[in-house]
Amino acid sequence: MESSPSFFTLIRSSVRTRVLATFFIVVWAIIGIVLLTIEPLYFFIWCLALICVIFFASFAITALYAMAIFHPFLELQMVYGSFNVPFVDMIGLFAFIGWTIRTVFTLVDAPSAWKHIRWWGAPLFCAWIIVACISAFRVPVDQLLSLKYVLRPLGFFYLIFVFFPLNIIQSKKTLHYLLYILFGVSIVIALYGLYGFGLSFINPNIPRRVSPVSLFGFTPLGGSHNMISDSMIVTIPIGLYLLSKVRKIQHQKWIFLGLLLMISTTLFTFSRTGWLALLIELFIFIIFEFRCHIQKMIRYTLATFFIILPVVLYMFYFSFGTEIVSSSNYNRSLLNDVAWEMFRDAPFFGTGPGTFMTHVSLNHIYIVEFGAPLDAHGFIQKVGGELGLFGLIIYIGLLAYVVYTIYHAYRLVRMKEGEETDAFLLLSLLLLACGSIFTQLFQTSYFVGKIWFPLGIAVAGALLMQKKYSLKRNG
Repeated sequence: MESSPSFFTLIRSSVRTRVLATFFIVVWAIIGIVLLTIEPLYFFIWCLALICVIFFASFAITALYAMAIFHPFLELQMVYGSFNVPFVDMIGLFAFIGWTIRTVFTLVDAPSAWKHIRWWGAPLFCAWIIVACISAFRVPVDQLLSLKYVLRPLGFFYLIFVFFPLNIIQSKKTLHYLLYILFGVSIVIALYGLYGFGLSFINPNIPRRVSPVSLFGFTPLGGSHNMISDSMIVTIPIGLYLLSKVRKIQHQKWIFLGLLLMISTTLFTFSRTGWLALLIELFIFIIFEFRCHIQKMIRYTLATFFIILPVVLYMFYFSFGTEIVSSSNYNRSLLNDVAWEMFRDAPFFGTGPGTFMTHVSLNHIYIVEFGAPLDAHGFIQKVGGELGLFGLIIYIGLLAYVVYTIYHAYRLVRMKEGEETDAFLLLSLLLLACGSIFTQLFQTSYFVGKIWFPLGIAVAGALLMQKKYSLKRNG
């Protein structure tokens, strides 16, 4: 249900909504008074949160645009003492609460609006939370910490980055704006990465690759080069669609240059995950778009390969001949051993949500070699170790359902004559989903906005197209 700027009109629309509004005001005032007696700063934060919630209740689409800007920058955080939350999470939480309140008022006035809520993936999500809770209660100590981990991030990522966008994106215009924002943000990230690559020729302490570097003592993306390649993997397919959509030659040139910049950035990260994800996207693109011209595409692919052969050779040298990669491989090997031990100890429900790093900290060899514990390099190790076989099956099912939803919409649109643009949009979203999901196999980021916000947009776009063409077919 796409919000309109008439939230206060909705509150005043009937006696029932006015009574409900009075109830909310009384509850807010009571909590505010309690907070004021504890700490005036808490009362100020409570008032500020209320303003944000009301604003996003009226302008939920604005929250989506802001989330699109901030979703890759996980290190841009609101910090207060031991409390820290990324900007994208904070915006998403306020927006989701605002949307929920607005929806409650809408349902009070018009109960039939319930059928317009999109519940995509809800059964899988409920099963996911049930398994996570069972696993949390099986933890011998720190059950509250495990239950907190169930709420955030295990429940948070679906509600904020999937369920919320699904119910806000109701038009192709909104979807296009989001795609343009994602593309523009990735260009900024690519330039930032190339800046780091340039510094590597001056500073011998920086690896000779595209990677995040400190800006005024701060790295908004974090310290890993994979954070850059992951963003490129998401937006290169978007760039392909935008290139096919625009009609002005000048705009096509700029988008094409942006695509070249992103592809070059991905290659020069020398991220093995990024390279493989890019190859997978290329393979799927050729199969779906040029399956009738496979031989010609193979020739073009080979020609491109020989053009970038020097980069490929350097990639092999970097992967097998440098100490930094050897250390990374050993790190991953030890983490995989920890994950396997956790799975063997509790194969069905795992050792508990959020316990992986605790188990790593108990591994004497890892601590001696690397000092501080690190999270699992891949969702299979992470989910399999913490939530066991049941959790892993459900999470893989959710990822598979993302791909199936987009592919199903693509097939529906592909059968229509003269709808090549929409079909190409869905193919681009399919590439985005496959590439992004593949990166989760090897990264330490799995339940965050950087991964799931683009997937939520992709699913929303697929459902939007599916609804449009289903109505055409029925009409």
